[in-house]
Amino acid sequence: MVWTALLCACAQPRAATLGSLPLPGRAAPSAPPVAAIERAPDPPIVLATVPLPEQPTRSFQVQVKPCEDADGCAIEVALHSADRVVALHVLPWAKAVSEPAFRPSQPEWGVGDPLEPQPLSAAVTGDGSGFIATIARPVALGYGVAGLLVDQVNGREPLQRAHHLLVARDDTLELAWSYTEEPGPAWSSTAVITLEPGREGVAFFSGVRLASVEPGAADALEAELLAWSVVDRKLRVSSLYGSLQAVVLGPIKGGARALALRDENKACLGRFAIMSSASLPEVKLKGTLLVQLGVSPEAAQRTLAAARSCAPKTPGRTYALE
Repeated sequence: MVWTALLCACAQPRAATLGSLPLPGRAAPSAPPVAAIERAPDPPIVLATVPLPEQPTRSFQVQVKPCEDADGCAIEVALHSADRVVALHVLPWAKAVSEPAFRPSQPEWGVGDPLEPQPLSAAVTGDGSGFIATIARPVALGYGVAGLLVDQVNGREPLQRAHHLLVARDDTLELAWSYTEEPGPAWSSTAVITLEPGREGVAFFSGVRLASVEPGAADALEAELLAWSVVDRKLRVSSLYGSLQAVVLGPIKGGARALALRDENKACLGRFAIMSSASLPEVKLKGTLLVQLGVSPEAAQRTLAAARSCAPKTPGRTYALE
């Protein structure tokens, strides 16, 4: 299983060990009984501390909850105000089964702009099917509302990802949005984007590679924006159009040819979706397309250049989808 530390903007987690934290496979240390003295509870293992934007005395803390469960110890988020924990939320999807190690995130983990994922520090525990990676990032939602985006991926084949956006308001901590992939050929990714000075949102991308498992089928591909509404005082999900970049190759003669082209060039085309031109009318093309979505115009140009290098006979261009 995997833990994730926060972005470089976040404070580094304090040094800690699981020497006093019983985890699966490790017996709790024994001590001679002491009359009338109870053993103090083990402190949590802190993975990352994320200051709330414009609130220097408050922070999110991603941590492992002490436990003796055979299935692992829960990962939770604590909201700190000054020196007090004022709210806790247990992440529902994954547990830690070993001491965390920290390593860069991988492109397929679902963190960042799908056009060009940048490595972030991730906390990792376990291995094989028990592998869990966790990445945490702050989101300045604006209007005095602070968010924490937590992305997780497990080691099952195929990989399965989950994303959680928590919001701090006053002394409460609420899960404003959450998404967990269904088992199968699904994928998803999140990117923190700037909407206006002092206000950020989350670009959420998801898809299902149906063309790889159902002959003649097109892939599913979606892009959404998660942003705080000052009017509704809650997170709103809307279209990402206006901030969306598309890299499009085609038209290609049929889905079978498009699938073969993608499979033959996985290094540069492996993350493209196979789609009908009818599902993307803005490009004004007819036929089968290879499509990749993201938010960075510069990354879109680099993605197109890489695609042209491995499929030089296939027409392609970038589009800003308004």
